[in-house]
Amino acid sequence: GRMSLTGIACHMRGAWSRALTHNGPMEGIVVLCGGVGAARFLSGLLSVTDPARVTAVVNVADDERFYGLHVSPDIDTVLYTLAGLVHEEQGWGRREETFHLQEELDRLGAETWFRLGDRDLATHVLRTEALAAGDTLTAVTDRMRRALGISARILPATNEPQQPARPTPAARGTVPECPRPP
Repeated sequence: GRMSLTGIACHMRGAWSRALTHNGPMEGIVVLCGGVGAARFLSGLLSVTDPARVTAVVNVADDERFYGLHVSPDIDTVLYTLAGLVHEEQGWGRREETFHLQEELDRLGAETWFRLGDRDLATHVLRTEALAAGDTLTAVTDRMRRALGISARILPATNEPQQPARPTPAARGTVPECPRPP
C-alpha cells in the first residue's frame, strides 16, 4: 500500500543501517540510488574505488507487476549497468535485446506499453518465483548480483512493497521523525 514520507524515510534508515552493518562504520560508501543516473554514477564510482566497499541502496517505489511478474526497474538498471549488460543508448534494459514475447503478446491483444525484453524476462521470472517461495527481495537481489559478477553490494531500500510518496502541501519541507530501531 501507500506509505507516508515518514514511513519511507524510516525504511531508508533501515536499509542504511543494513548497509553500514555490512561495511562497518565509516569503512564503506553507501549510495542511495534511483535508476539510470544513479546506475551510471555507481559505474563511475566503482571505476575509482574498491567495489567491495560500496553499497547501493536502490529505490523500489517503482516496482510493479507486469504479466504476473515482479519487475524492479531501478534494481535491474543498477544490476545490468554494473554487470556491463545495459543498453547504453537508452540507459536501461539489456543491450542486444529481443522482444519476441512482447510481439506475440501484442499480436494476441495484450497491453504492451511497458517493454520487457526476452532476456530481461528471465530476471523477472527468477525474482517472482523466489519471492513466491518466501525469499526476500534483498536475498534475491544479492543472488542476482553475485551471479552477474558484481562486487558492490546492492540492497533494495526495503523488502516491503512501496508506492511513490505524494506529499501534501503541509508535509513539504518537514523532516520525518522515525522510531529508534531496537
